[in-house]
This record gives sequence, structure tokens and C-alpha cells, in this order.
Amino acid sequence: MREIDFEDDQIIWKILKEHIEEAKELQRMVVSSVDENCRPQARTMILRAVDHKTKCLYFYTDARSPKIGQWQKNQFCQVLAYSSSELLQLRFTAKAVVWQSGELYQSAKSGLKEHQWRDYSSFLAPGSDYDPALKPSSDKLNFALVQIKVEQMEILKLLPKAQEHLRYSFNYEEKNEFARRLVP
Repeated sequence: MREIDFEDDQIIWKILKEHIEEAKELQRMVVSSVDENCRPQARTMILRAVDHKTKCLYFYTDARSPKIGQWQKNQFCQVLAYSSSELLQLRFTAKAVVWQSGELYQSAKSGLKEHQWRDYSSFLAPGSDYDPALKPSSDKLNFALVQIKVEQMEILKLLPKAQEHLRYSFNYEEKNEFARRLVP
């Protein structure tokens, strides 16, 4: 378990990059949206990239997924990740932006692997009733890039042998690059 210096947030973004590169726990995140009935919807998504400078997380998904329409109507979301090896919980309050064209989208699309092309070319949309009579894939790519613009990052570091755990918050809306310590 590594020591984390909370003087600035760069170490957290570095840990996220490591987890992406090594396909470790923090790459699997729970990402939420709000449906048309104002009910939260959560699902696990795979973190594909991060950008410390712009405070963005990037995910891939099927463009026909219900979450796409939900984020187009209401951008607010939360992202949650936990690493048992790091004893670290990360919670991001953010806005989701869906990309289906443009330079950012094209860059992500050009990096898709063969199995991802198949995944995003399924004939039926996610959540549809399964029909074994239909062919599994179509010729149309239904790929979307989801950019999560982080407004606030909250970190909970569990310290089992210490008297108390550590909890910190970074508020990027206030351009505050320094951690604010919170009660765990």
C-alpha cells in the first residue's frame, strides 16, 4: 500500500493512469446518470483515459445506450471507484459530455480494438430483448465517447492501523488545486 501525499491531486491522477495501463481495480468505475423520472441509474464502466490538466475521465459506450439520452438531457453525474489493494475510494462529482463526432471522438474511435468494433456494432441496442434469430452484428458502428468533466474529487484513504482514515476534497469549480481535509 503506497503512501499518498495530499498536497495536490496529481498523485491520484497518476494512480488512475497506472490502473488503466495495468487493467487494475480503479479502471472499473460506477458511473451514474439521472433518468426521465429523476431516478438515479448506475452502471460499471471501464475507464479508458484520464487528463489531469483538464480534469477529465474518458469512457467508451454504445451510442444507443439509455445513459446517452439521459446525459444529453441532464449532464450531472457521479463516478465512484474503490481499490482494495490501495484501500482508496474516489468519488467524482461531474458533468458528462457525449461525443459522436469531432477530433476527440475520431481519436478514440481510431484506437478501438477489433473486439470493441464488434461490441459497438451489435445489431440490437443495449437493453433490447435478445432475439437469437437476429444476426449478432451489423455494419454500423454505434460508438460514443463519454467525457466526464470533474468538478469535485473526493478521496477516502482507509488506514486500518491508524486512529482514523483520511478524507480529502478538491473543488475544481473554485479552481482550488489544494486538498481540503474532511472528517472521514
